[in-house]
Amino acid sequence: MKKHYKYSTILLILLLPVSLTAFADIYPGDTIYSNIVQEIYHDVSADTISLSFNDSISNRTELCANLTSRHNSQTNPGQNLTNAAFIGVPVSMNDCLMALWFSAGYSSAAGWNFWAGDHSGFWYDENQIFSDSAYWQTPVEDLANNPNDVDASGNRRIYVAQPVQFLERGGGARYGWNQSISGVSYVWGWDPKDNQNQNGTTGAHVGWTLTSGTANCIVWVTKNEAFLECIKLVGPTKRRTSTGFFGFGQWEITN
Repeated sequence: MKKHYKYSTILLILLLPVSLTAFADIYPGDTIYSNIVQEIYHDVSADTISLSFNDSISNRTELCANLTSRHNSQTNPGQNLTNAAFIGVPVSMNDCLMALWFSAGYSSAAGWNFWAGDHSGFWYDENQIFSDSAYWQTPVEDLANNPNDVDASGNRRIYVAQPVQFLERGGGARYGWNQSISGVSYVWGWDPKDNQNQNGTTGAHVGWTLTSGTANCIVWVTKNEAFLECIKLVGPTKRRTSTGFFGFGQWEITN
């Protein structure tokens, strides 16, 4: 079966705070950010993945095998449940691969809206547990700033943006966002982490959306590492998980 991949340039519509802490990746400007996103997208599309934090992964199959195995069956100290058990949904390697091959992205605010709310929980690192709360705002639709950024009909394109505040971080590490547009088969975002400046290679994220059972998930890839994040309605609230190469996140979400 022939695989088709979508290429698109990116117009950023969100302004990040000017005052940034030294303990966060610093936004490198629109041009460099866009270049990083396109490099990640094309590396995954070409099945030539290179991640500086895990040189054992070089293709989509190895990436999905790692992330789904960890989501389904592994934990770190202090973590009582696997991420699959926490949200009640395992993720198969095939579901992950299908996302990297045929993701549809998010064409409207509805996709991001399911992730909106107050996220309260913990990040389980290999040797430490961190309280990690965030507020994912209700997504908004914004008209492209550039009058030349138009769709096939000549109308200025509409982007969907979701600002995110990481409430237990300071300075520039506190602010991030997610973004998408109809017709583009991936999503992108910014999460600077509590790291030193990495010239955008930590903060710039590219995501491929999927569903697994009743959970909505995204495979996020940066230049350094990758994460499998899932969200699902569990009882009266939503639960979210994040599975990385070294740690796991688990959150309960209220609106």
